[in-house]
Amino acid sequence: MKKCPRCGYENPDEAPFCEKCRYPLPVTPIMSYKCPRCGYENPEGTALCQKCHYPLFRIPVSEIEQPKREEQIPKIVLTQLDYVILLVGSILTSLGVITFFMFYPDYSVVYTALNVLGTSLLTIPFIKVNKLYVLAIIGSFGMYFLSPTSLIGVLLFSFGGVMVSTALREFYFSVKDNVVQFSSYLLLAGYLFGMFFINLYMLTISGYILLAIYSFQQGIRQKKLKPSPS
Repeated sequence: MKKCPRCGYENPDEAPFCEKCRYPLPVTPIMSYKCPRCGYENPEGTALCQKCHYPLFRIPVSEIEQPKREEQIPKIVLTQLDYVILLVGSILTSLGVITFFMFYPDYSVVYTALNVLGTSLLTIPFIKVNKLYVLAIIGSFGMYFLSPTSLIGVLLFSFGGVMVSTALREFYFSVKDNVVQFSSYLLLAGYLFGMFFINLYMLTISGYILLAIYSFQQGIRQKKLKPSPS
């Protein structure tokens, strides 16, 4: 005999429906499923508890669509050597700008060489993340042509500096240090405003000095964290 799960009426084994309430009867013997809320014994395969209507089905975790993680910005991780390179590059580049304002138009080869070498060192740690930063080195040659009346020199020199500022801005997203952020802002402001008033290029000196101080501090910190050979 098949007992109706709804009304409890005893039906013949071959009956597909309850003869009393017309509830569909299972082909296989009924296995009860206890409701976790009210404790009512429900037949197997019931989606909702017949007493309190609590959902009895469970969705496997593997079938739930997991939210896609946003692609992270590649982090720039610098070593102690990288910080030494940044330190030297910042000093050389700032010396190039200082020499320009002190001796222009004399010693153009000297201050251009300082700027090109310094910019090259500044971009070395960042080229491994973005190859486009090599364009900053090309832009640094613009210092040779830099003058209040040379549009090519101004545009080329500013372009190289903005690329350096962009690299530092990307570096900031990895280290989250305000010194790096402020340094990048000073460089950006100096190279952009310097296109209109050439004396404002002196703002970049402050940016490079901040970067040099930061690089020195981080280099010392990396040295202290480096495990000593046993």
